Amino acid sequence: MKPEIGKAAPEFTASVIGGQYEEETEISLADFKGQRVVLVF
Repeated sequence: MKPEIGKAAPEFTASVIGGQYEEETEISLADFKGQRVVLVF
């Protein structure tokens, strides 16, 4: 399914490392609720 511009992204989790995360950490889109988020693939 192709995402639509301006629509809410589906819930997901991702493993991240770097930046503020010194060790591998799993984050969820829900962790950013109420904030603007830019997803880059």
